[in-house]
Amino acid sequence: MKIAFNCIYFGEKAGCAKHMTNLFKQLQQTETSNEYYVFLNENMYDFFKFYKDNFHKVHIGKAGNRPASAILYRQTILPLKMKRMGINLYVDTVNPLVFLKTTKTIAIIRDMGECFVKGKYDGLRMFYRTKIMLPMTARFADRILTISESTRSDILKILNVDPEKVRVIYHGRDEDMCKLTSGNCWSELKAKYGIPESKYLLHVGRLDPVGKNINRLIEAFGILKKEKKIEHKLLLIGKEWRRTDMIYEAIERHQLVDEIVFSGYVERDDLAKFYSISDALIFPSLYEGFGHPVIEAMSCQCPVVCSNVSSLPEVAGGAAVLFDPYDPRDMAEKTYEVLTNKTLWRQMVQNGLCNVKRFSWKKNANEYLLFFEEIVNGSKQKKGLGVWSRLRRLGNGWVSGVKRL
Repeated sequence: MKIAFNCIYFGEKAGCAKHMTNLFKQLQQTETSNEYYVFLNENMYDFFKFYKDNFHKVHIGKAGNRPASAILYRQTILPLKMKRMGINLYVDTVNPLVFLKTTKTIAIIRDMGECFVKGKYDGLRMFYRTKIMLPMTARFADRILTISESTRSDILKILNVDPEKVRVIYHGRDEDMCKLTSGNCWSELKAKYGIPESKYLLHVGRLDPVGKNINRLIEAFGILKKEKKIEHKLLLIGKEWRRTDMIYEAIERHQLVDEIVFSGYVERDDLAKFYSISDALIFPSLYEGFGHPVIEAMSCQCPVVCSNVSSLPEVAGGAAVLFDPYDPRDMAEKTYEVLTNKTLWRQMVQNGLCNVKRFSWKKNANEYLLFFEEIVNGSKQKKGLGVWSRLRRLGNGWVSGVKRL
């Protein structure tokens, strides 16, 4: 089979880039019968490392460096180029919009957060994703892949998709990520990130006051400091996002300027050190397609206190303490319980180590290969959906969009 992947226009720090890096790594270790063609823009061309002859980079130049040009390229030049190359299967890995098709197509939808979190993106992007991209993808992709049963349920409910069309394949975990001796971590973290030695509660994720719910986290932390008198500082790991100024305003409003530490973006190899020095991960996100920090923390024996919404209870697998993410007091009370109940804390560590065994990048790659075979060697694609047929059907999807819950 000749299989093409769209890896155009996403930064190397994005979760989808993490997934594709691990998938390609596993496929190169275990699979040689297929030919893989990875379409990359200028920004991403040097990011992926291929050492097998059946993996090929396809450079599209600067066409994918901006959202508008990337969309245009994917809908015009890319399909025609794949037809000339004889591609058997196309996998759209990010922001899929399937319209002009020249081969069988898989669209990866990792989450439906924009349908649940108002104002997650700017207005133009919200309109594009909810009124154009998601409805059109659901209508025209041969199959849809997602990364949790929770997200699959949302796709079926909101996009009105045939259940047989949507498959769940869990992401994996980095099996070399594990608990490190905290004494060996401090000197490196101080030197590289300027982190003062202290007791810490940890949050990992972009500094998003809305979707990642950091403003309510700050309010909950204020309760822990002022009412529960905990000694911990709050350590926020992640790059700035839209409206980060709301976070700084919340910190000043709750008088926590000296109690909250920012590290900025942290390299993957340093994450285990931060988990290892922290007494708990607090993850109050309002929506996650998967939630990698949950299994990363558990792998490093850092107990997890997280939201009881979207995929998080599913991925946590009963090994985390859950709270209502809209209730800062509940967030604070549940976190305090974990910090003060040492029996519970130790049990959460053990349960977390058991839970993460469910997730493997090798298993992820094997399930992808089986899915590829199923689609390419399965029933023939229905005819009668040429370009003009798609244009006539486009209006229905444009008008309907998606339902906001």
